[in-house]
Amino acid sequence: FGEVILEEVFDVKLFFENWKFFPDNEKKEKKEDKQLTFVVPKNFQANPSKNQKCQVVSTNWRRDGSSLNPYFWKATTQIAKVRGTRRAVQQMYFIAKLFSAKPVNDRHPVTTFIASTVFNLQSVLDIPNFKGTMKSLTHDESFFRVGRVEGSVTCIFFSVGQSVPSKTEVFQPRTSSSVGHLNSSEMHLVVQVRKCESLAIADEEKGVSSPFLRVSWDNMMQTSFVLKNTIRPTFNHTFYFPVRFFNEKITSRKYLETAFLYEMRSKGDIQIQVWHHDDASSTSLGFTTVSLVSVLQSNHEIKCTLRGRVKTGRDAAEGEELDVPQSAAGAWYDQERAVRWFDGSRTPLVGCQIANPNQPLLHFEAFFYPAWPTDFHGLTEFAQEE
Repeated sequence: FGEVILEEVFDVKLFFENWKFFPDNEKKEKKEDKQLTFVVPKNFQANPSKNQKCQVVSTNWRRDGSSLNPYFWKATTQIAKVRGTRRAVQQMYFIAKLFSAKPVNDRHPVTTFIASTVFNLQSVLDIPNFKGTMKSLTHDESFFRVGRVEGSVTCIFFSVGQSVPSKTEVFQPRTSSSVGHLNSSEMHLVVQVRKCESLAIADEEKGVSSPFLRVSWDNMMQTSFVLKNTIRPTFNHTFYFPVRFFNEKITSRKYLETAFLYEMRSKGDIQIQVWHHDDASSTSLGFTTVSLVSVLQSNHEIKCTLRGRVKTGRDAAEGEELDVPQSAAGAWYDQERAVRWFDGSRTPLVGCQIANPNQPLLHFEAFFYPAWPTDFHGLTEFAQEE
């Protein structure tokens, strides 16, 4: 059977406010006016990397910025408008671009594109603050990182055709196996957390904990549901992280040994955290960090769909339950593909804030779907040098 998700469609206004640019190397920077522009999607079908079905909102020009005294823009001169459901908006992204120009009679007739960065909207409804690195498409690593940019994006939802902000919403809750909201044209990092063992006891009165997961990668963070009263939680929860680049040309053969390697390193490693939920505050039950290279260079190649490992006769013989739901034949997310599969079974958790006589363990797996079309020996050597 196919998957049906019912959600309300909104018109969303995005306000870009209090943005700052901190140049990395002031000696290399041209002493010219600077401007930020934001390439923002109009709907879920938009592609900011190619500026398709997008809108561009800009700040005014500013001058005299430095690493200590950054360029500062109070707000953009326009408001961006997006149409979609809440979850569709959270799957979108925008690109911030930095331009430079010499003023001529208070005008800027000739502008130069300097750098750009990608911001994902996954957490925008909870955390409106954004921080990122402005990057330049170059072979020279010393020029790759141009500076740091930060600011906030405020989202206000309006029911379609209404002028008053919406306060309520009716929707069907999405499970971790739901993939209909994902973009079929994008690659995804898939992290499937099966279970934990021997977690610390956070509630001493009951002798249990109420754990939940936080998984982060490439400045994106996702959380799971809370499992009440257990120190051996079985999550079977899948996290999907879209793979996006500040410039679509970076994956061309021309840049595979230079800018592409710098970009992959900048995305960082995968972090899986286990927390105890409490109404007052949350307590860490441990975490683990998975290097991106270990996933890319895994020697274990198997068949997967976007929703997980394809069940084989051996799995059935061993009685393993993979919880991979079936859907209508031909769905893009159920196409079987060979991927490099990282097995994180019995991974030790560290950093628990509570005394625990036992070693807490995490069982998970990770892979990219579809698989990368090239080997990563260069990336491995690059990471080892670092």
